[in-house]
Amino acid sequence: MKPYRSIIDCGLVAVAFTMSAAACASDHLVREEVPPRLHDQHPESHAGPANQHLRDAKKEGAAADQTGAGSTPNQAGGRTELPAPSLALAQEDQNIRRAAQHEHADSIFQDERSRFIPTEYPEPFGFSLTKSWFEPWPHSHFSRRGTPFTHLFFTEPAFLDRDLFFDTHFVRGEEENEFEIEVELEWALTRRIGLVVEGPYRFLDPDAGDREEGFGDFAIAPRFLMVDTDRFLLSSNLEVEIPTGSERKGTGRGEMALSPTLSWWYDLGNWVAWSGQVGTEHGLESGDDELVYKMALTYSLLGPALFEERHDEHDHGGRHFPPGMINFITEFTGRSGLSGDERGRGTGEFLFGTSYLITSDWEARVAVQFPLFKPREFDNAYIFGLIYHF
Repeated sequence: MKPYRSIIDCGLVAVAFTMSAAACASDHLVREEVPPRLHDQHPESHAGPANQHLRDAKKEGAAADQTGAGSTPNQAGGRTELPAPSLALAQEDQNIRRAAQHEHADSIFQDERSRFIPTEYPEPFGFSLTKSWFEPWPHSHFSRRGTPFTHLFFTEPAFLDRDLFFDTHFVRGEEENEFEIEVELEWALTRRIGLVVEGPYRFLDPDAGDREEGFGDFAIAPRFLMVDTDRFLLSSNLEVEIPTGSERKGTGRGEMALSPTLSWWYDLGNWVAWSGQVGTEHGLESGDDELVYKMALTYSLLGPALFEERHDEHDHGGRHFPPGMINFITEFTGRSGLSGDERGRGTGEFLFGTSYLITSDWEARVAVQFPLFKPREFDNAYIFGLIYHF
């Protein structure tokens, strides 16, 4: 059982991550049952009819104090003290005003985010396997509910987009350090068909031996959008890894590999989204098989902008990202060997990252990644990158 402890650890982490996401989803879904509304300049007028009797009681208490029919004010050292019932009513009124002010601020925030809801977006095709395969891709970086489509670091998204990635990876390992430059292009061909092409260039600095560098293994992956609803997206991916890297230098694996996976994206509301990916990876020559599973939570907010928001004839209804938008990303990645030399061996890593929209087109991002348990493939990793949104 000892070789399988790492797989069990990976499973426990994945279950805990899923339960946290489900709890978050439940909380946000309950909140979103009440539609947002704007308030006027008098927050106390929006405290609700349920508290009307408190205001009436307060007025009656004040009248009673003036006529002497109620409690007589107490004199203590020349200071007039209100009767206990009046104090309670005043405190309750203050609480009502404070709650109304918070609700007013939340409504303004909801109205600010509502401007990112696409005005022109095709109806969802649901679970249909025959509709919309060759319809044009709707150019929008937001969902139908106005939630941003945030790109993750390792988890392939379920949505289709047109983006160019420039990432640098600094990896510190037990036996060597690695520096990698990677370029990736994601291109939506139609509403339901997309293509991903990526290629790395690696620099290896082992503790013992000479430094090596060279191209890594290139990969191409078609993506198919299988399920499309207002809240939920599901896509299938088939990554084909081509052995363009050198197995002798350590920049490539030396064989072709196939990785069929499923990716999902779920809108939890309030600009929070839960994403995941699960599948397998097969080495065609070695016969090594691995189970791959990834999950992530993202939260977005509007921060200070360095440049003005893009508005022109190519703005697609204002559906570009606004400058100053900030994304926070937590991501778990895990692998478990199913056959071959890695059978029974599992690894798991956690990542925390953030990204910032410099302009509507350019996004800068940074992340730190570290292993959760042994065995470890590396000590820690740092990622710096840029994304260009077409």
